[in-house]
Amino acid sequence: HMTDPQEVDSDGDGRTDGEEVNGNPTSDPADPDTDDDGFKDGAEVLAGTDPNDPDSKPELLPIGYWSFDDQGAGGTTADLSPGGNDGTLNGNPEIVPGACGEDGDFAFKFDGVDDFIGTGASLLTGLDEYTMSGWVKFDTPQLVNRIGLFGQNDAVEFGLSNPAQLQHWTAVGGAINIAVADTAPWTHILVTGDATGRTVYLDGVQAGSGPSSLGSGSAFPFNIGGGGIFDATGNFFTGCIDEVAVWDMVLSQELITQLANCETTPIGPRAGGINRLGLNVRRTEAGMLEISWNSKEGELYNLRSE
Repeated sequence: HMTDPQEVDSDGDGRTDGEEVNGNPTSDPADPDTDDDGFKDGAEVLAGTDPNDPDSKPELLPIGYWSFDDQGAGGTTADLSPGGNDGTLNGNPEIVPGACGEDGDFAFKFDGVDDFIGTGASLLTGLDEYTMSGWVKFDTPQLVNRIGLFGQNDAVEFGLSNPAQLQHWTAVGGAINIAVADTAPWTHILVTGDATGRTVYLDGVQAGSGPSSLGSGSAFPFNIGGGGIFDATGNFFTGCIDEVAVWDMVLSQELITQLANCETTPIGPRAGGINRLGLNVRRTEAGMLEISWNSKEGELYNLRSE
């Protein structure tokens, strides 16, 4: 296999070269899609399918999916969908633990100044229906208005119109506004749109709706965390984002609930165990065993043995 010794992930498939050669399953570190089934090897392992078998592939078909689990190796983060629009890191977003808490789950923390991820693709133009989702952690109060989370300027936009109000805006359908706290733990945010209208879900529950946005489109790229989502430039977010995905269909309520509960990834059932509450076990310097976890409401609990 011809790999690049200066790259952690030579083929940009979301798996490190070491994982591809020595992991279970193995895959070709010089070929991003070992079995040529349209899904990168990293996507298949994440969804629990076999990257060496073209008949074994993820169940869901997003047109864009950035898990961030590759931690932005080489300044890009892999698009694990067949779309292949890898995200380019701008600024220096910080690598942090991911929303679902399993081993190998990572997210990015954006500084609100110049951090964002750009895909270079106008994903949301010309779609008759769509779903757009991601995990967001509002761990720092936003200090300005028009903060972008993910979306495409002048087409399908999503973010904070002000620090206390989420807004989903489309060129044809206008704005859907939803009141939110200025700080909050990991929240799963998902929006759908088709000929019947648009719906916004928070943690799998409907939080707002509005008229259809059919015909919305622009030449602007789909961005994550800023770089121009409500506007051509700017709109930088302060906080964490994880597992952003886009589909050219409306997902069912069942799938929306499963995504919000970390039961599935945007490409299919989640492989391995789930540590949704961020369970951590460690021994303190004093020799006590400490178990800590986060509740869904964001409270931190500690249990120590004497």
